[in-house]
Amino acid sequence: MPAFLPAFEVRTTSPLYVIRGRPQLRWGVFMYWLLLIIAGVLEAGWLIGIEKSEAFSKIPYVVFAVACMSASLLLFGMSLKQIPAPMAYLVWLAVGVLSITLIKYAFFGYSISAKQLLCFALILAGVAGLKLSG
Repeated sequence: MPAFLPAFEVRTTSPLYVIRGRPQLRWGVFMYWLLLIIAGVLEAGWLIGIEKSEAFSKIPYVVFAVACMSASLLLFGMSLKQIPAPMAYLVWLAVGVLSITLIKYAFFGYSISAKQLLCFALILAGVAGLKLSG
């Protein structure tokens, strides 16, 4: 080790670091998980776009659905660089299901029962359990 370097090594788990005074994102595993979660939310976007297009008769909704679908698949593919495919697919689907339900509840008057909430909690617990187990 050169003499001008300190004798200790600084390690950080932060996804941000600073270059020329501006924070930059570090492409660690955290970033791939974030891409995967965004891809899952976009999956909900394309499903809502298809539903609202009324059999592809309303072109703006079709364009929205295709844009969300393309972005979702692109981000999903990028996340596969660091996340195993079975785990990524499971998380992608779980985030999509939860997102579409929450979006429909918040914006379209969809009701959620206590049984559905319990099932969503089980989905989240299952995904977390699989992630923690291996």
